[in-house]
Amino acid sequence: MITVAGAGVAGWLVADEPIVATLCVVGADLFAAAMMVPKTHRDPHSETLSTFALASLGGVLAAGAVGVFDVSLLLYPTYYCLVDGAIALLIASRRCTLPSRLRDPAARLAVAGAAPPDRSLVAHN
Repeated sequence: MITVAGAGVAGWLVADEPIVATLCVVGADLFAAAMMVPKTHRDPHSETLSTFALASLGGVLAAGAVGVFDVSLLLYPTYYCLVDGAIALLIASRRCTLPSRLRDPAARLAVAGAAPPDRSLVAHN
């Protein structure tokens, strides 16, 4: 991830255009969001719904605060709104469709690939 961010800075320095830097930031963030989606799909309770919903709202408000139609100014807030909104919808929809048995933390561990603690190894007095 640091390499992608560094490439964004290098691209901006070479191109000397702010839009290039913004595109590189969007690319790096999109890469990070794409890596997070499978885990969020498996275990939507591992993410905070309000964080992504409010971040999406923040993107809407930031885009609305831009005084003129300028792609270089609207690109990042629009992207931020769409990606965080999509993740918020994923979290909400998966929470609603998951069977109730997977709402238990131990069951979620099993789905995530972690074994629940082995109670037979606990010493009994």
